[in-house]
Amino acid sequence: MLSRVCMSVAVVLLGAGSLSVAALAEVAVRLDPKPFGGTPTPDWNHGWQFDVNGPIVVTHLGLFDDDDDGFSIDFPIGLFRLSDEVLLTTGTMSAGTGDALLDHFRYIDTPDVALQVDETYVIVFYTSRENSDLVITNAQNLVVASEITITNARGGSHQGGLRLPPDIQAGDRFGPNFQFVPEPSTIGLFGVAVYFGMRRRR
Repeated sequence: MLSRVCMSVAVVLLGAGSLSVAALAEVAVRLDPKPFGGTPTPDWNHGWQFDVNGPIVVTHLGLFDDDDDGFSIDFPIGLFRLSDEVLLTTGTMSAGTGDALLDHFRYIDTPDVALQVDETYVIVFYTSRENSDLVITNAQNLVVASEITITNARGGSHQGGLRLPPDIQAGDRFGPNFQFVPEPSTIGLFGVAVYFGMRRRR
């Protein structure tokens, strides 16, 4: 009986066009209260590194949009594994207001990537040129998901594109963000069916 109920609910969820995978995903970090943003230095990579406390799948990458008015330029964004500096997933935050907005962050759908416990990762965005976008901030009150632990902020100048930034910065420097779901093996058959069914429908 329970399996029939689960299957029925899955069908309803998969058929609901208004429900997105983002609605099922958790946000890595929330800003409470929202701080004022600042403009990033041109030809710089900005980001922060974190450890994973439980296996997760990153589904979307995001960037702070202080006044919710979109971006004046494109911002490449990506997620690196620190141990071997491999770029695991990447995308571009587009100029304008087309990317989804949630709690002062805009998000883009990126190729799913599973993150493992005992690894350190770095999420980064690159600023190619001078702009007026308020996308980076010194945030004092970060509400961090229990699945991750932030360890440092990172930055790098004159790297000529999206790269792993080499320099450790003040820990409250913040800008990029991401959404995730628990690794499918940890959310059960029903969760797997709903999650991957909705990913296929997009």
